[in-house]
Amino acid sequence: MNNPLADLEERTRAAFPAVSVEHHPTRAPERFGIIDIRQGDRLIAVMWTPDDGICITEVDDDGVFDDTPDFVVRPVDEALQVLTFLLGAADLNDVDGIDGPARKAA
Repeated sequence: MNNPLADLEERTRAAFPAVSVEHHPTRAPERFGIIDIRQGDRLIAVMWTPDDGICITEVDDDGVFDDTPDFVVRPVDEALQVLTFLLGAADLNDVDGIDGPARKAA
């Protein structure tokens, strides 16, 4: 299986030109990949393996990586949607027209 992080990295840079995207080379990119996405003081770590898919974790100062990522997706489109939500680029729309705004990924 091909490592999808190169595609995600390129699409993230295009969608969010103000964020910093750092690719971490690995010894076996066909089996493991890592990119870090920074927006100000926020850090989002994205890891990929063929078995697990794309694992996305928002890293904060109070925590360390645990055994479970915040999001696990397979297609790059879904990973980009998660990043859109996490980076705050999601539009706020009133879904039912009655209550306050609800978050809707772009």
